[in-house]
Amino acid sequence: MSIKLDRYSMMIVSKYFRSIIDYKNMMFICKKFQEIPDMFHFNPISVTFKTQKYFPNVETLHLYNNEDKFITKYRQYYIHFQFPLNKYLQINNKGRRVICPQIIYTDTYEYHALSYKKATIFLDKTFYYSTKFSEMDCSNILKFGVSCFESMSSLVAITLSTNLYEISNYCFCNCIKLKEINLKHVRVFGEFCFCGCDSLSAITLGTNITKSANTPFKNVTSIQNVTAPGVKNVNFDITASSSNAFCNIKHKTVTTEYDKNNNILPDFLSDEIETLVFKNRRGLSDINLASTVTVIEENALSGCDMKRLDLSHVMFFGSQYDMTFLTAITLNNNIQINNLYDYTGLKKIDAINTQNVDVRAACWMKEMFDEKNLEIVKFCYTQKDVELFNGIIPSNFYKLKIICRNVNFENYNFNEIKIPEGITMMNINAFQNNKNLTKLVFPTCFKVLKNTCFVHSSLKELCIAPVKQFKISNCYELTSVTFLNQKVTKTFMFENCFNVKNIEFPNMPFDFVFNEKIDFTIYKLLKNKYKFEGDVVLFSIDPNWIDSKGILIIPDEVNLIENLYFKSTNLTEIWMGKNLNKIELFTFCECKNLKIVKNMRRSIKFSQYSFKRGDKNIIIEYVD
Repeated sequence: MSIKLDRYSMMIVSKYFRSIIDYKNMMFICKKFQEIPDMFHFNPISVTFKTQKYFPNVETLHLYNNEDKFITKYRQYYIHFQFPLNKYLQINNKGRRVICPQIIYTDTYEYHALSYKKATIFLDKTFYYSTKFSEMDCSNILKFGVSCFESMSSLVAITLSTNLYEISNYCFCNCIKLKEINLKHVRVFGEFCFCGCDSLSAITLGTNITKSANTPFKNVTSIQNVTAPGVKNVNFDITASSSNAFCNIKHKTVTTEYDKNNNILPDFLSDEIETLVFKNRRGLSDINLASTVTVIEENALSGCDMKRLDLSHVMFFGSQYDMTFLTAITLNNNIQINNLYDYTGLKKIDAINTQNVDVRAACWMKEMFDEKNLEIVKFCYTQKDVELFNGIIPSNFYKLKIICRNVNFENYNFNEIKIPEGITMMNINAFQNNKNLTKLVFPTCFKVLKNTCFVHSSLKELCIAPVKQFKISNCYELTSVTFLNQKVTKTFMFENCFNVKNIEFPNMPFDFVFNEKIDFTIYKLLKNKYKFEGDVVLFSIDPNWIDSKGILIIPDEVNLIENLYFKSTNLTEIWMGKNLNKIELFTFCECKNLKIVKNMRRSIKFSQYSFKRGDKNIIIEYVD
């Protein structure tokens, strides 16, 4: 069944056309549609000098975008887009009647002589840092841009339009003299609208708030009077100092760093304590945490002298540091404390409604957990444990996983140390100052971090599971190394470790093949035991390789010389190996007495700066 449109219905449809071509096509459909453009008393689409003829009876010319022109002869004009106030006034002064709901104003030189009261929209940062006005009547303004009045230090009072429905982000931020404001008709609050309004003491709210950020009144501690008939709750945060003014309105109370100047303490009935609020605060030893607090942000209590901390009602507990004054703590199954081991003054640990707590605790705390039958995630070996166990790492702690990075063993002179299985993390150089230590064994599960360098000047035996980009450096006495996996390729493994005589890989198949580039130190000790298919790389040169005549002979097995900045005043002559393919930049440039390089092949990739700096000439003798 087909339906035919009458002329009036088609006119309504044509109001949604996008271009003059659509109207032309419509007029070709049938004769009765040809008169539709004549029926319009306004142009439904943008027109030009040429296309205005299609709408001969237009009385009000509508301008839909910035490209549309003010064509003369029309009785009035309607502007659909934002239009600058200065241009709006210029057009009106020419005798034209212009209707423009969106007249914009901003505080630039073009607007200085104009009154903002004739505008309807303030752009972003219109009065940013302005000191022009102490009182403003904005009863005609329908929209404020972002940071519109931010840091306007002179503003004391402002009248808002009943048709202003949104306060934008940072709109009145840091208006330090603003005393009161009527927000009865505002429906939407952005972020940090009144943040830093230190004098704001009275506000009026309406019941029609539909959307709000959490922070429109962030750090505002001066509100004493709230007029809000019919308002039962608000979705934004209120500071502890201002919360009394909202006593009849359901809200979230947040203790901020600005509240501490009003003698707000941890026992204040707030919902959240922000970061840094009570950091290093003294005089809290007799204070208990309010039972209403559910969120404590990171560093909120760090370094304070609270002695008791009941966290049974807390849902989030950020990391706190230097909690050495704390003697008693109550936990629950919602919070996580990754550094409880640092709470060195604890004497009592308890938990509510759970036997499993998500904490990392020190070994010396085990008795307190056992007393309450509590299970924890991990034990950590701390400096206090070092002193308690006389430097011995206990092997009977089932969940001992970490040795803290700041642990120092230098006062305990062991000859041999075997890290217990289960330890996955520690400072790899924790024993660096133990000069009597000759043997160190890391567990198979220990995770060496990338770009880590192991250093020990007196160690003779080392057992470790390496990773890529791990290096053993300046171990002058090291003679034997046991690698617990095969991740020794593509890395500079030994630096200045020239006494290594033995390298072992437990449980490695006899027919194992190293198919990537390998440190020459490893190759020379294992070449008769395993097969090597990758390049052999010389990363470090033993000064003893230079003979009494100053000659250095590069071994024939070496394919590459990399990451080597060799420095020697004794070196005068280098003989290159038969299989060398590449020498990196600046390799021998610090050898100031080097005069000649022999046995070079023209296929070897190198730079003149591989051997010299400045004008020093080096003789290179080629064999081909």
